[in-house]
Parts: sequence; C-alpha cells; structure tokens
Amino acid sequence: MFRLFVLTKREKDVLALLARGKSNREIATSLGIREKTVRNTVSRIYVKLNVTRRTQAVLRAIELGLVTARSGQSLLTDEDEGEIAK
Repeated sequence: MFRLFVLTKREKDVLALLARGKSNREIATSLGIREKTVRNTVSRIYVKLNVTRRTQAVLRAIELGLVTARSGQSLLTDEDEGEIAK
C-alpha cells in the first residue's frame, strides 16, 4: 500500500538541518523561528516519514533521496511537490 505525503518548505528546511546533526535550538536559531515551532515541525516530519526518532528520520530521508548522506543538503527544490511514495 502506498501513502503519499508532501513535505512543506519548512519541513524540508528542518529535515536538512536534522541531517546535519543540529539540535532543535540550533535549528530554531538558523531559521529564525521558536524552538517550539521546530519541535512541532519535527513531530510532523516523524508522522510523514513514519518514524519515531531523529536518527530514523534522517536515515529515511537519505533512503528516499530527500537529503544527501554527506552534507545533509536537501535534494528537494521549491518547485518540487515533495510527493514521495512509501
């Protein structure tokens, strides 16, 4: 069974920083948002990637080609709808 999901631009940005090993506080500072917003965004990412931990989210993102393993750079563009078949 396939489930399609769309990552928002904010979720893509947070996911790329997660892949770089950044803490919620560091992500919040980098993006100019509150730490609570980062926590909420990370929770939504977990649901969409069907994971329960940061490491799992990063590994799933690498498996799906959402970020690169080496740099944590997001591979999704703003024009990309972010639809991933799972």
